[in-house]
Amino acid sequence: MLSFGGSLLSHSDIASRNKFSIDYSQFKAFFPGNWKFSNSKDKKPVRSPTLDEPVGDVDIDIFDVSKFYPLKRLSSIPEKIRANYHEELQTTSYDLVRNPFTHGLFCVVFYHQNKSYLKMGVTDNFNAFEEDSRVYQYGVNHKLSCKNLLLAINYSPKTYTKIFDFLRNGRAPLQVLVHHCMLYNFYPEDFQDALWCAVQAHVMNQVRLGRATLLHARACYQKIGDIRMYLIDPHDLYFSPNSLKWLIICSKQFQALVHLEVKMDTLKIFRRRSKYFNLARSCVSGFELSWLIMMTSIGSNASAVPVHAYLASKRILYPSIIPEEIFFMRKFDSSLFKDIKNIHELLGFLGRLFMDLQDCEKFHHDYTEYHCYRIGKPLYQNYEEEALRKKSQGVKDADFIKPLVTNTRTAEKYKAFFEYKRNIVLKKQS
Repeated sequence: MLSFGGSLLSHSDIASRNKFSIDYSQFKAFFPGNWKFSNSKDKKPVRSPTLDEPVGDVDIDIFDVSKFYPLKRLSSIPEKIRANYHEELQTTSYDLVRNPFTHGLFCVVFYHQNKSYLKMGVTDNFNAFEEDSRVYQYGVNHKLSCKNLLLAINYSPKTYTKIFDFLRNGRAPLQVLVHHCMLYNFYPEDFQDALWCAVQAHVMNQVRLGRATLLHARACYQKIGDIRMYLIDPHDLYFSPNSLKWLIICSKQFQALVHLEVKMDTLKIFRRRSKYFNLARSCVSGFELSWLIMMTSIGSNASAVPVHAYLASKRILYPSIIPEEIFFMRKFDSSLFKDIKNIHELLGFLGRLFMDLQDCEKFHHDYTEYHCYRIGKPLYQNYEEEALRKKSQGVKDADFIKPLVTNTRTAEKYKAFFEYKRNIVLKKQS
């Protein structure tokens, strides 16, 4: 993929040299035969596109992604640093892996004139787009969407407050977490902090399952990189043998080529003045170091990556491969990017928030039952302790009786189970 000649310049770098026009001879010199980039020839001002409207004046084509390197084989790691990990990281032709993509969603995220664009389409060829592929611009009507989101928060503060508490305490299911992470750029700072807390809990759960390392958790606690990238399996990340400015996210039914903001380079994070210096020193493998380099290089383009489509292709989120929306998970989210003249136009989005709250409450209830099962503590014992605590504080017992009655079957089931396990242990000891 991307066999460049000469220095590696992106289309945004070249376009920035001339504010009014693009010199196509420069593209021919630096991107011979690999890229097809076209702008509208009409001199009239181009109308700003809507969120789900394709852009007709920008296009980009790419081919030859049949083989690439896993991210852990990042070739920019110097020899002195490689020696610290006691492992061979020199990339050879034997390290090239075949593209696992068979069919599904194929997309390219790229910069142009300080804007992020996403070209996407459904195909069964990892080297070409179908004719019905389209290019979309990310971040359309950013100020308007922030305003509408604040309007929704002010209209239903109780719902948002409860969702905020679930996110901050790490008690939100994955579908709710992904839904709000894809709206991250439009939320106020307090809600963004709550989303980071929820993602931190998600990453720590992945660490317990052996799917992530402590470095991923440390980086998440320091809020390094884009929040959406922590939802992607690090083993699905690759890079091109000819360019370190492109990241490849690939699975059997999803492929995304992401244009990085800066070139992936290890030396920049190992400078003592770098804010990533201490974190880079804690890396225990080249795989961790390569991932950290990628997170510090990706920039804002990760916001346009359809993470919900990636999780859907992995059968993690929901079974559909093709998402309903391009940049967002729910179809009602598109109402945030329109000129709202009446609060009734946001009722669909507000209804979706209420459903998110119900999902959080159900997840919290199921988590409580699982936690009691895992630590060997019956569920009914939680209610007894809660009743004693409220009684000592002078709280009436009415709040305790209702959940105890509604969970009688569950309590009896766990009580019988733990008594059975206790009898087995006592027999073995005797």
